[in-house]
Amino acid sequence: MYTGSCLCGGIRYKITDEPIFPHFCSCHMCQRWSGSAIAAWVDFPLASLTFEESGSELVVCQFSVDG
Repeated sequence: MYTGSCLCGGIRYKITDEPIFPHFCSCHMCQRWSGSAIAAWVDFPLASLTFEESGSELVVCQFSVDG
């Protein structure tokens, strides 16, 4: 199980499954998104995500390589 929060701690979450796609990327889109030369992140199954604070909502963002 993995747990975490935003920086202020106002939103807390729990992930119960194992990561399915940990990776690094250095494409131009990821450089712009992260503000760094290399972006690192990991994907988890969405069904394994739960929020621990009431009123927290999931916002899903999709990015396009076409801009």
